[in-house]
Amino acid sequence: MPGFGRLREEYHRAVREGRDADAASVRARYRSAHGAALVQGEPLVEVSWPRVLASALSPEALRLVADTDGYDLHPGGAAAWIDVLFRTPPRARYVTLSCGMEALPRALHTRFEEAGGRTRRGRRLCRIDRAGGTGGTYELTFAVEDQAGRDTGRRERVRARTVVLALPQGALRRIETGPGVFGPSWAEDLEAVEPVRAAKLFLAYDEPWWRACGLRAGRSTTDLGLRQVWYEPGGASRLLLAAYPTGPSASLWDRFGTGPALGEPASGAMFDGGPPATAAAVAHAHRLLCRMHGVQAPPPVAACWQDWGRHPHSGAWHVWRTGRDTERVAARMRAPSPGGSLHVVSDCWTEDPGSVPGALGCAEQVLQAHLGLSPPPWSS
Repeated sequence: MPGFGRLREEYHRAVREGRDADAASVRARYRSAHGAALVQGEPLVEVSWPRVLASALSPEALRLVADTDGYDLHPGGAAAWIDVLFRTPPRARYVTLSCGMEALPRALHTRFEEAGGRTRRGRRLCRIDRAGGTGGTYELTFAVEDQAGRDTGRRERVRARTVVLALPQGALRRIETGPGVFGPSWAEDLEAVEPVRAAKLFLAYDEPWWRACGLRAGRSTTDLGLRQVWYEPGGASRLLLAAYPTGPSASLWDRFGTGPALGEPASGAMFDGGPPATAAAVAHAHRLLCRMHGVQAPPPVAACWQDWGRHPHSGAWHVWRTGRDTERVAARMRAPSPGGSLHVVSDCWTEDPGSVPGALGCAEQVLQAHLGLSPPPWSS
């Protein structure tokens, strides 16, 4: 897109300096250029991200990007991905919460309950119907599950005037619906994004052997099946994010999906009961780590494996498909029930799928546009 870098710099300079009108003007110019952009004669919105890269890079350069970036190239639409790049500051500084990102939803949940909200665990929404009479607009049917997540066969029904579905694509697909619950574009809008698979393997060692290689913190990438390795900062840390494959690379680990787990109960204690890793997966990862770093290291003592491509997950995050009007689809997904008050709050159908700002921004849009709340003071 001609002028992309200059527009991006101008936009973020205006944002930093608090010049809201100038930022809006630059954003409008960007939208105009974005809408007129062509890739090999086709509108940008109709072209995938890999095709855009292939149009600008040689096959060797494209292979280098694929091997060294750490993430497998996703097949999603280029237009939405370029939007994400535009909104990302050129010299962005990435930070995380000191107690881990899980601290955010835990804090939000605590505030919800302190405000009088109730959480009922072990209930899975399996059906939504329009309900008549005075009991409410919708009837929700929940399957009652045991502590292991198994369906007990019991069903509970609740009527509600307003429903907010804070769910990703895969969970929404599994909900049965009666007539009139969703509008005519629901099925198509639901499939406007596609899931990206990802998995993480954490290993703990008796000693942080990688420090002898000069690695203190940060990330390494590889074309091996590990794809990404993250080194935990801190002199005493013995923890390693040993594998972070995404997309097709994640499926390479399927052959290690069954078998005895490594180091129980030590792994469960160290990783707070997280999903165990099979001994075969751990052994394979350790071999690749030794090969990647050129060392012979002692084996790990504990492991934890999380695969967002396995039930109940359908993906780790989502990307917009090509040819989708992202703003219109996102607006319809926030209010997909004509004449009713049913809303979807998710990171999937947002400006930045798969992100915390995307999910929280979607929630704020629903609260303000559909549920009558005023913007919070911190959002201005």
